Amino acid sequence: MKSKRPFKHFKFLLVGLMVTAAVALAGFFALHRYVLSKPEVLVTALDDKAQLALQKIHQTATRGGITEWSLDADSARYLDESKQLLLENLAVEFFMDDGTRMLLTADRGTLQTDTNNIAVRENVHITKEDMALRTEALDYDHQKRLLTSQTDVRITSSGSEITAETFSYDLNTRQAVLDGNVRGVFLENEPS
Repeated sequence: MKSKRPFKHFKFLLVGLMVTAAVALAGFFALHRYVLSKPEVLVTALDDKAQLALQKIHQTATRGGITEWSLDADSARYLDESKQLLLENLAVEFFMDDGTRMLLTADRGTLQTDTNNIAVRENVHITKEDMALRTEALDYDHQKRLLTSQTDVRITSSGSEITAETFSYDLNTRQAVLDGNVRGVFLENEPS
């Protein structure tokens, strides 16, 4: 009489493989659904030049233990050859030594990862306390802590508006230089 033992072991092995396959498949689909529901966890190559693409990035620059600026962007593509981050919908907060802050926002920008220089384009806005600046292109030199724009700028604050063709602002000395067809409108405050 032959023993049924080998067939019984085969059944257990087959059932074990089926359970393992089912668990692995369920895990794969759960991970797939999680990644699709949270696209910010995806890191993918975009094209031949972009090494990586990221969603929701945050970068901070410090010097001598002091935070100089903090950058947030909806997305970024890293280009290894040129050491650049190409940014979309970004905001950069600059920290002054007196504790005040200045916020820069733009639709597009570039961060040079080797120098921390930033160039922003399209719908560029800077706000600091009651002052607001608008332009279409602005550059930040990290070494000098200098903001410059070679495109028309419009600066508004309570009761005044100034326009110019070029602009620079030194974050260390807090001095602004306006040049080229500078025009201003100043409203006098009425006595109370």
